[in-house]
Amino acid sequence: MVASNTIVRKAEQVMPGPVTDAIIRATEEETLKAVTRRAEEAFESLQESC
Repeated sequence: MVASNTIVRKAEQVMPGPVTDAIIRATEEETLKAVTRRAEEAFESLQESC
């Protein structure tokens, strides 16, 4: 899902339209969850190393 979101955001720059908008809306929540999870893991890793 994250890869789809990344690709469609680039496609939106070239040719915006209803399809790219729909895909962005469909993948946004999963992308946000993935980024949040990665940030939390990085934060925890940094906390452990201190």
